[in-house]
Amino acid sequence: MCEPHPDGLVVGPYELPASVDLIREIDRAVFVRTGTVPYSRRALFVRDRGRCCYCGEPGATMDHVMPKSRGGPAAWTNAVVACFDCNQRKADRTPEEAGMILLKPPFAPTWLDIYDPL
Repeated sequence: MCEPHPDGLVVGPYELPASVDLIREIDRAVFVRTGTVPYSRRALFVRDRGRCCYCGEPGATMDHVMPKSRGGPAAWTNAVVACFDCNQRKADRTPEEAGMILLKPPFAPTWLDIYDPL
C-alpha cells in the first residue's frame, strides 16, 4: 500500500504518494545482450494491444502471417494477434491467398512498446 506524501501534495483528485511499489521488473540484461525484446506470446499480445490484426476485434489467438508449415519463422515480423474467426478463415494460407488484409504489419517492438504501451 502506498503512503501519502508527507507534504500532502495532490495531483488532480489524487494524493501524491511518498513512494511507489515496483510491479514488474524489466530484464535489462536480456536487452543489453540481444538488443531486442525476447519474442513471446505474452509480449505479442501487448504489442498488438490484444486486437486482431485482420479485423480489429479483440483477439485470442496468435497467427503466423507466413504459416510455419510453409517455412514461416517464429519471429516478431511473422506473428500477429488474430481473433478465432479470422485465424480459422486464414487457415494454412498467406493473407493474400485468403483474401485478407493486415490492418498493421507485424514489427519487432522496442522495450517501450512492451513495457510502457501507452
